[in-house]
Amino acid sequence: MRRKATILFYSLIWATFAVPALAQDAGSVQTVKELYAAAAYEEALALVNQLHSDRPEPEIEQYRAFCLLALGRSAEAHSAIQRLMEVDPLYMPDPAETSPRMQKAFTQARQELLPEVTKRIYTDAKGAFERKDRDGAIARFETLLRIIDTAAPAAESLSELRLLAAGFLDLSRAMPEVPAPVTLRESTPPLQPLAPPVAE
Repeated sequence: MRRKATILFYSLIWATFAVPALAQDAGSVQTVKELYAAAAYEEALALVNQLHSDRPEPEIEQYRAFCLLALGRSAEAHSAIQRLMEVDPLYMPDPAETSPRMQKAFTQARQELLPEVTKRIYTDAKGAFERKDRDGAIARFETLLRIIDTAAPAAESLSELRLLAAGFLDLSRAMPEVPAPVTLRESTPPLQPLAPPVAE
């Protein structure tokens, strides 16, 4: 009885503090947008820095970069864009919601980081190919080709890498699929050993 009361007590504590905190975090993203729209860049950036996560969220990192660029802190903005690209190399802010200046900054940073990003993805893809991981290799090589093809200004410098990736993608698709392991149905009775012959 005492154990149940203890569990109930801590459950109430969690409901009182944790649930409102989660709701507050969800609302904080909207608050960041509103502060940025009001040109309160310092306040928006301070709120962004309070939103911690193990994996950078594209929307939050985008506004971090926006605020830093608006404050003239270009080097830090470049680092924020780099973090964003590590999460999603294909990410670009919506042109309808971004000024030409911001679009240009993202495009320039992306082009600078493109060789490193594409090299890393190519290494991962080739490793999957060598492990005979057909699906993993196909997914990685397709992603690599999309990144190169959406980076038109830098595509020429990556033409050799694109040629290699396209070739390995064809080889990966030609790789035989690994069949799923066959398991006996539960209704299938186990095989019985043969009985020894009866002596006449």
